[in-house]
Amino acid sequence: MVVAVLVVVVASMTAVGQRYFWRPSLATPQERGLAYYQAMVEKEPNPENWVNLGWHYYQVGDYTQALESYEQALALDPDHFAALLNTGLTYLQLRQYDSAGEYLEQGVQIEGTSWEAHLYLGLAYIGEGKWDAAATALGRSLELNRHVADTHFYLGYVAEQQGDLDYALESYREALRYNPDLGEAQEGLARLEGAE
Repeated sequence: MVVAVLVVVVASMTAVGQRYFWRPSLATPQERGLAYYQAMVEKEPNPENWVNLGWHYYQVGDYTQALESYEQALALDPDHFAALLNTGLTYLQLRQYDSAGEYLEQGVQIEGTSWEAHLYLGLAYIGEGKWDAAATALGRSLELNRHVADTHFYLGYVAEQQGDLDYALESYREALRYNPDLGEAQEGLARLEGAE
């Protein structure tokens, strides 16, 4: 009888301790970040909180969960620019270029002054082999911000695909001016200079 009472008391104390006093420690910054963003969505499920949760998933490579979070944001606000941009970016990571393009096209219609949106849209078009559309999107990105090495590199890549080797060389050199360590631009420049 004493053993049974002791078991019941220990079980009760353990349950109370777990419920009110012993919080499991979240070991990594990723776990703490996930817990934080999940709590924010639970507390206030607005588009911004869903986008933040989705971005957390994106950064840890869980693209399925990221897309689900962005879908929740877009269900609340179909014109939410960050949700559209991040959805497109996630589809780029998944190499689903047509889906990426759909979301990014909507994004640039809403926020036409975002050089990032135009750059990512250009990447979606590159993935689909739409060279003229890619050149247009990347050109607009360059108009909005001339100081991004990636934009210069991708403009060079598109020009190379279209056979405009002089412009490709110029773009690769410009990319390296902004980022001398950009390996793709180094390779493109070496490839074209070797062909001269």
